[in-house]
Amino acid sequence: MMKTIKALLNEGTSRRIGNHAVKYIEPSIRHFIYHSTVICVVDDRQKTFSVSNGGYNTPSTSKAINSYRDELQRTHKEISKEGEL
Repeated sequence: MMKTIKALLNEGTSRRIGNHAVKYIEPSIRHFIYHSTVICVVDDRQKTFSVSNGGYNTPSTSKAINSYRDELQRTHKEISKEGEL
């Protein structure tokens, strides 16, 4: 997993690191952002997440999505297919 993504997954407040960011929408809902596009939404209360490439089907976006997916699948259930957010 990318170091930046690992840091954002463990962050307790909204934060930006380079082209990546986490934004807390509610205490239990987080948006993970890459180049100003939401690519992952996490609901910690429901223990679910969904991902989307936001129309950017690039290798770097796919790498970021897969890094979030790899880590979140350990504790959360994926509720949508990529691209459906």
